[in-house]
Amino acid sequence: MTAPAVPESVGWFLPGLEWKLVAVRSGDAAGSDTPDVGELLIRGPTVMKGYFRDPELTARTLDADGWLTTGDLARVADGQVYIVGRSKDMIVRSGFNVYPAEVERAINAHPEVVHSAVVGRREQNNERIIAFVERAPASSVSDTELDAFLAGRLAGYKRPQEFRFVDKLPLATNGKVLKHRLALHASDCAPVSETA
Repeated sequence: MTAPAVPESVGWFLPGLEWKLVAVRSGDAAGSDTPDVGELLIRGPTVMKGYFRDPELTARTLDADGWLTTGDLARVADGQVYIVGRSKDMIVRSGFNVYPAEVERAINAHPEVVHSAVVGRREQNNERIIAFVERAPASSVSDTELDAFLAGRLAGYKRPQEFRFVDKLPLATNGKVLKHRLALHASDCAPVSETA
């Protein structure tokens, strides 16, 4: 299929591939301002049949009807697929779904921010949104300034309750932020480093 690319879309589904979006957690539709977002499940002739010699992982990933759970949170509009995050990264704040990728895009739009990563920390019956921020060289942008910047870009429940400034975010060799390392640091004030 040849057509112009659509910004932020990952494209279309392959012919012959079935798809559906399912709620990630109970009550998602009522607690989300984007009810069209769900976890993407796919099925078809190009989908794997299972993990080699790992029936347990296969059972967690593929159901009896052949639906593969991708772990991606997506929305579909006009045939285009938009990945908004990963289901394991989703944060539930005050009953609302918060997608870290959306918050990170808003933070990264600040001219004094190089990169950011957002994680959640469990607090009683809620999750606290924590943003790890890598500032531009010589920048002294503060958490107050960032919060004011985000006020016009994100709903109140999506804005981080805490900003932690780091020299460098921990990255894998492919350049992806190692969020599992950040999640460990989210519960304390330990410094974050690439070797943490």
